[in-house]
Amino acid sequence: MAKANHPIATNRIDHVVLLVSNLDRAKRFYADVLGMWEERFVESINLLQMRAGRSMVDLQLAPGRRAVKAATSMKKAREAALKGRNMHHFALNLETFNEKRIRAHLRKHKVKSSEVRRLYGADGSGKAMDVIDPDGNIVELKGPITIAKDKREASKMRSAAKRKAVAT
Repeated sequence: MAKANHPIATNRIDHVVLLVSNLDRAKRFYADVLGMWEERFVESINLLQMRAGRSMVDLQLAPGRRAVKAATSMKKAREAALKGRNMHHFALNLETFNEKRIRAHLRKHKVKSSEVRRLYGADGSGKAMDVIDPDGNIVELKGPITIAKDKREASKMRSAAKRKAVAT
């Protein structure tokens, strides 16, 4: 747990977005092998959001991406992963989202950030901004849900998705 008085007090990873070559195959793996369930599908960007407890694993179709063969050894799979990115971004769930304080902190460390926008994550929709780490990885800073309506809708979606998963 991050320091509560820090401008970017992190709770947990909110979600991770993995680039995949086949959404159906990826969904079967994350559902059947890892016990996750589908929460929602965003057709406009080919993004399947799988529930993983309080967090989410998002699977995004990356046309032209080649899959690592199932028979490949773990060593070869690791080597292939090191040759190319397999993640679009990951999101950190923040205790609070004080944009002014966060931006001041980022400026102090000479870190550029994106505009703030409302994005859907493990807890529902909330304010978020992106930063880029020294290796070029995108880190989304995801604030808490502050609108009661969004909290209720997110809770209903999680319940419905879980019921659907149990039924299948």
